[in-house]
Amino acid sequence: MIKPDNPLPPVLETFYAARDAVRVTRRIIPKQNAKNPDCQNELFRHQRNLLNRTVFPSDPAAQDLLDRTEIEIADLFVLNLWVLFERFVRSYLQEKGIALQKYVQPSEFGEALYKYFHEEVDSWNPKEVLDKLLKTGLFKTESGKQLIGSAKQILAYRNWIAHKNPKKEPSVKILPKTAYDTLNEIIETLLQNYS
Repeated sequence: MIKPDNPLPPVLETFYAARDAVRVTRRIIPKQNAKNPDCQNELFRHQRNLLNRTVFPSDPAAQDLLDRTEIEIADLFVLNLWVLFERFVRSYLQEKGIALQKYVQPSEFGEALYKYFHEEVDSWNPKEVLDKLLKTGLFKTESGKQLIGSAKQILAYRNWIAHKNPKKEPSVKILPKTAYDTLNEIIETLLQNYS
């Protein structure tokens, strides 16, 4: 059994790169009514040439677009972190389920039981996986229960991002770094118990 890699660190690095790209772009777009001293005319000419090759108009709408883009990028990275986390947990459970195949007798029954388990894991409700397996299994301590509670908040935020139901807007906005820290801690705990 080969121990899998944690899929989350590259996603956080990509989020920081995307976020910083938006911040740099925001600085390049000249502000409306900005006074252009003579020494900066050449800089603004280069900025205009650069902007002519982008989707950003050089008016106040560009700043608003960048603000919305930064929020959307953060939300999409939270969604991405959750998807990778959920796939990792499901794969982890399927790998642990191999014990059914190995140890249940008769072996034909163990094989059938494992095959059924392996297929069903993909349809399990993520909240129930957090509550009924992780919280009662590896995360029994008070800090573990809080960690699973935080993961459930991320799941609720993920569901809101995916469905954007304004009536069910979450009370807490989850930032990518917060989602990363929580989900990464769970994955690292699972990896410590991988054998």
